[in-house]
Amino acid sequence: MMSENPYSPPVTEGDQPIRELSRPGVWPRRFLVLQLVVVGLGVVAALFIDIRTITISGPALVLSGSVLAVVSWRCEDLGALMCGVSGVAFAGFLFLLVFYNEWSPNQSFTPVMGCAFFYAACLLCVAIWLQFRSRVSSPR
Repeated sequence: MMSENPYSPPVTEGDQPIRELSRPGVWPRRFLVLQLVVVGLGVVAALFIDIRTITISGPALVLSGSVLAVVSWRCEDLGALMCGVSGVAFAGFLFLLVFYNEWSPNQSFTPVMGCAFFYAACLLCVAIWLQFRSRVSSPR
């Protein structure tokens, strides 16, 4: 008589798939919109109020990007995860750029605003693409 080992892999395939494709979660989209709002308000505040407002919008971008990255990781949304990580990386990049070059607020205005406009445009394009991609790929 052969006894079957309970720890051995099954001999036949089961009826259930290993992993089913799920619809993209709504939470990564909401936090991506929040990150877009933080970036947009940060750019507008730096442009029209004062460049020193990046001391507030930078940490806000790090916080929203971190939350977006964690939520996207949990929902397995790679595109939104990259957007969240890019927010943290962008804020760190601007901080190091200003710190390393020892720029005053007047000296940092042009390079920081140029980088901020470029990042905002790229983030907006990627967010639109992610939204379009999720609508096309998910059955409704």
